[in-house]
Amino acid sequence: MSETSKIPRDVQDGIRDVMDKKVKLSLKLLVKMEIKGDKTENKVLAFTPCRVFVLNAKVPSKLEHSFHFLDIQSIESKKSHQLALTIDGKVYAFQALETSTEEMDHVITHIGMSLKYIFPSFPLERLIVKIDVQPPERLKVMNDLIQSIESKAVGPCGGYTKMYQCMCDYHGSPLREEVEWDVDTIYLSLDSKEFRLQDFDHLLPRDLVPIIAALEHNTWFKALNASNVKLCHEACSELIRVMKRNAVIEEVNLSNTGIKSDFIQKFALALISNSATQLSSLDVSNNLLEDRGINHLLGALKHLPCGLTTFDMSRTGVSTRCLNKVGEILSQAPNVMASLMTIKINDNGLKGEDLPLFYNCLAQPNAITYLDVSSTDCALDALCDPLLRGCPSLTTLRASGTTFTHKKSRDVQIPLSWKQLFISACCLELVDLSNCRLPPDVLKEMLLGISANRNMKGVYVDISSNELGPAGAAVLAPCISVMKGVTGLDISNNGFDVELKSLLPELAKNPHIKQLSLGRNFVNIKPKFRADVMAGLALLLQEENSGLESLSLADSKLKGETAYVLNALGSNDTLMEIDISGNGIGDIGARMLAKALMINSKLNKVVWDKNNVSVQGFEDVAEALQKNLTLKKMPYPITDAAAALRLFPDRTEAALQKIESFLQRNHSPRRFDPDQAYRLQQGFLISSTQQMVDRLVVKVEDTINALQSTSSAESHAHEVESAQKLIADANNSRQLLPSLQDIALKSQAEGNPVDEHLQAMANSLRKAIEQQME
Repeated sequence: MSETSKIPRDVQDGIRDVMDKKVKLSLKLLVKMEIKGDKTENKVLAFTPCRVFVLNAKVPSKLEHSFHFLDIQSIESKKSHQLALTIDGKVYAFQALETSTEEMDHVITHIGMSLKYIFPSFPLERLIVKIDVQPPERLKVMNDLIQSIESKAVGPCGGYTKMYQCMCDYHGSPLREEVEWDVDTIYLSLDSKEFRLQDFDHLLPRDLVPIIAALEHNTWFKALNASNVKLCHEACSELIRVMKRNAVIEEVNLSNTGIKSDFIQKFALALISNSATQLSSLDVSNNLLEDRGINHLLGALKHLPCGLTTFDMSRTGVSTRCLNKVGEILSQAPNVMASLMTIKINDNGLKGEDLPLFYNCLAQPNAITYLDVSSTDCALDALCDPLLRGCPSLTTLRASGTTFTHKKSRDVQIPLSWKQLFISACCLELVDLSNCRLPPDVLKEMLLGISANRNMKGVYVDISSNELGPAGAAVLAPCISVMKGVTGLDISNNGFDVELKSLLPELAKNPHIKQLSLGRNFVNIKPKFRADVMAGLALLLQEENSGLESLSLADSKLKGETAYVLNALGSNDTLMEIDISGNGIGDIGARMLAKALMINSKLNKVVWDKNNVSVQGFEDVAEALQKNLTLKKMPYPITDAAAALRLFPDRTEAALQKIESFLQRNHSPRRFDPDQAYRLQQGFLISSTQQMVDRLVVKVEDTINALQSTSSAESHAHEVESAQKLIADANNSRQLLPSLQDIALKSQAEGNPVDEHLQAMANSLRKAIEQQME
């Protein structure tokens, strides 16, 4: 602590009584403060690293003003003994007690140095709009010190922790050490550029305010994820302030944060006012924004300097009219259409209207790869032509819960572009047309298009819950075996029932299908046909040329007939995942599953909840897993386990723990990339010893700066020089640690000379012993 003006002892004691014991003052000055006109009063200016306190120079002491450095709008000093600070539009003028002193220079240097230390990546003019000091030579010491700060490392994650501490002081919020530890350790070790508010959602809502505020001047984090975190009014206001100034954040996720249209309006204005914004990905889904909110947002998105790559407005309560407006505005922004890759408008509208302007947007040349129009008023017969013309790069099409046409005609007119879309698509990886009530002829044209497409590879087709029935099965059967580009097929809940007899043999002929979902298609099969259907299912699993890796029979209520499937698992050598949940297999079925697991060496995952399995079944499976070394995933059967725990808590818990331990045993040891492993280790080092060293360095630097601003600096030149050498040694040690770690990693790598020499010696010794024994 430096005192460059003589402050009476009793006043100093009074200041200690008034100030919080945790507040550390780095500079105190006795000055004159202009009150009215030429009238002045003696005051004490007390400085911390980010705040100035104005106290009366009497006993008892009284705190009159407190200003955070970030609230300073301008610093003016036309004479060396005068200083004027503008704060919130009001000017506070001070004078040194002596006209020949450099005290005001020390104040200006302290403010500038403190702000530059906390926010090293930005010029001081960004933080204080106006600095007018005459003559300019008075700023030389401060500018030299600022240059030295700019040449040093900024600290973990762009110096976020220093900024967070500053913002806690600014907002009057308590400092949460866990925030500092998480960022300096976990975020650093993972090299994470995404700041997740979910990591701190256990704190009070207002504690998030300084956490968000610290991102305003941070250059490390490029993404802010607030998904599922309810933001209070203060946090929302701070987020708007961040987006108005930040020039590095590219992604913002505000899904299910409770924001309203009023916030979106201010958010949009912040984006428009920030010409340097890098935002290109925005998620506002699961918030009741309605048409008003989205309309406010569109104007800002249209003019984003970097374009827009991802836009998610699903489940925002907007109308079909608003969705059309989205298409209209995006169509008027060529830079957005050239960059937009993901757009989600699902779960909006649903009033039986059409989307002509949105279709027109999709018809324009674009880079869209992911489109989700599920549960909207989108009509597939009108959508296919725009997709064919404007979306050549489309990889994912989600349109579940839509309709094929809005036309009220008994005979469905199928446009030629419907089939042509699937013939020409070369990038499609997922097509979700579940719950669309596709007419059989529409399904046929789609399947024929897919079958004719030789460029389509690895596509997953979901046509579940379409009420296809026997007519749909008749269409599927001749097409399934020739669809070479389809590797995943979901035809569950379509009421196929007995028609599965004709479908299953065709599925067995297709070696390209890796994933198959058949659940909820067995409920209404008459008893006399069940054996034939289940036999066909068993043959599907035993087919020599089958490439099936994943099979789902969830919620099929097969009960005892599940035995056909479980018995077939013993000889199957391709299936890696199976879902038999919701089939009521009971303890007998669990025992059959246990026997299959004893001899199956391929299965990696089994889902088997909702099967009326008791403690006996869990014990049988646990016993079987003792001999199975390949199964790694068996999601906790919550429903059955809960029932068993009520009757036999100790036995059930023991069996479930046994199952979990064997699954854990089967997992191979987790492998880390050496560089990631080092960062993880470095993170923990920083959290302890290294952080302690860093704190000491900062403390010593503050002492040196304070000492250099006093008249007694020359008498302590030797001590200052010794301290600077210690600081240099500390910085060198921090740089030396990565080099040492690199050497250690290389010594552990294969092919290093030491290991090779030791291995050669071991081989020579082994040969000598063998010869001696002979």
